[in-house]
Amino acid sequence: LKKKSPSRMKNGDYLKYATGEIILVVLGILIALSINNWNTNRLNSEAEIVILNNLIKELNLELNNLAVHKTAQNIWISSGSEVLKKYNINNMFLVDDKLLGHMNDLMIRANFTPNTTTFQTLESTGKINLIENKILKEKIIVYYNSISFFSENTKKNNSTLIDELINLKLINLTFFKTN
Repeated sequence: LKKKSPSRMKNGDYLKYATGEIILVVLGILIALSINNWNTNRLNSEAEIVILNNLIKELNLELNNLAVHKTAQNIWISSGSEVLKKYNINNMFLVDDKLLGHMNDLMIRANFTPNTTTFQTLESTGKINLIENKILKEKIIVYYNSISFFSENTKKNNSTLIDELINLKLINLTFFKTN
């Protein structure tokens, strides 16, 4: 048998030692990445809970806004029906306090301004993706798009229906005259 030279033994030992060190470093990096991923997921979950709670608060405010707006629309419908009914019965406007009250109701504007602060922040920062439930995320996006459309439509209705149609037609049909 041939004996290994001392320099060869040292090189082999160094190679084993270096391989062991590389394995330890790789394992350390993998463990650190796992801990980092776990921490990132934990922070994202906490942020998602805060986001959803903020959305719930805004949606509760939105329910109140919608209830107020619905009340205003019911007043318009009721007043408009009364004005039309009285006009159809008499074939003209008989001016009294009730008619003037109904006419006043029809000339009031009611804008609807949705509470979109949280959603706008989520959209502009890309944090909407923190909401993991895909169906919930889609429903949130659809809701805020719908409520924005509703708000814009309400503004247009104020301008088109109240200013250009109702007020103008009432002035032309009645004794109401502008200065």
